[in-house]
Amino acid sequence: MPKKQIMPDLFVVMSNEELQEAIKVAKNTGAKEAIVYEGIQYNLSINKVDAREFILDTELWFPLFTDYIELSCHQDKIGILLRPTIWNHYTLDLLYKALEEENIKYKKYKNGFIDNGEFESLKEEERQASVEKPINSPWTARDLEVVEVALDTIEDIQDAIVIYNANFLVVCTFAFISGFPIPTKLPIVTFSYPNILHLETDNGYYNVYMGEGIMLDDVHSLLKNKGIKFFVKSYSDEDINLLLYQSRNRKR
Repeated sequence: MPKKQIMPDLFVVMSNEELQEAIKVAKNTGAKEAIVYEGIQYNLSINKVDAREFILDTELWFPLFTDYIELSCHQDKIGILLRPTIWNHYTLDLLYKALEEENIKYKKYKNGFIDNGEFESLKEEERQASVEKPINSPWTARDLEVVEVALDTIEDIQDAIVIYNANFLVVCTFAFISGFPIPTKLPIVTFSYPNILHLETDNGYYNVYMGEGIMLDDVHSLLKNKGIKFFVKSYSDEDINLLLYQSRNRKR
């Protein structure tokens, strides 16, 4: 039987400091080289339904990821997703500088399917939107420790909803740009988050996308111990408003 591939521990970063921290975590766990995929697209599905079906019929959307970095560590992998949707000062130069400062070698792979001019325009549109109307960054958690860090970091949490069986799946690919991504047959990486922790705060909403290794009973215990009011529900299509972002009057 082939060995099951470990889903990388994913960092979705929104500042230069967070990027440097993610790279240092990788280095401290044995990473010496990185693979950089420039110009990615992704397919997003929720409970096996292509999220485009929800996005086309509503004013919902999800942050644009533009680049993916993978670092191999001792018996593990760390992934980093980058995008101008939230971190509006992000550039590839900042990424390569951060890798070089930690003496991590890298290989580049560029998306040969995209129209560079169209892609740069799309990134600039996202960058401007993030300046005019910032959004809260999504959290991705492969283990319970990250869930706890999220609960300790996100300020002024009022209450929470634990949504199970949402089956949030992100497949990063090299793809064409034509309104929505058309993935190639070979995905770069797949991230699977069966359950979602939706947090309401004084500063808007946050989602913590939780990997299959996280037991919901443990999440319930964390919330109780931290005095956070919550309720639990099984995902239904009506919950799509909780899992995606509201439109910022951006172009589609």
